[in-house]
Amino acid sequence: RYFENLSAVTLSAPSLLSFLEIIEEEEIIEIGQELGKERPYELILKRGIKPSYESAKWYILEVLGAQSGWMSASINVRGGNEYIHLSHPFGYKWSLFLRGYFGTFFKEVVGVSPETDVLSSSVTFTFNLKDLEKART
Repeated sequence: RYFENLSAVTLSAPSLLSFLEIIEEEEIIEIGQELGKERPYELILKRGIKPSYESAKWYILEVLGAQSGWMSASINVRGGNEYIHLSHPFGYKWSLFLRGYFGTFFKEVVGVSPETDVLSSSVTFTFNLKDLEKART
């Protein structure tokens, strides 16, 4: 189904997995990075919200997590770091896409480059709290 107001199409999980199977890992990363430069920024602005680290977390948790089903997200703070953990059932290539998409968004728009851990069903972004504080000022 096409959602005109979001310029988006819904796909079933088997359809998404079929696409992911035929796209090379390097291409998945590039696609995620390219889309991450503008798409989340645009969608946050479209809702009348200033792009920031806090609005990025909202976008991840509420829009792409709860509403769109891209993944389940949790955020934890421990030992001077903040962790954004994204879990999903779509395999390693989807993890690579998410790393590229959000990694680029965090770097380009928020001004912070997190460490990432990519697994077959999750991606974890680790932010140093001191770096986040610098980016907010």
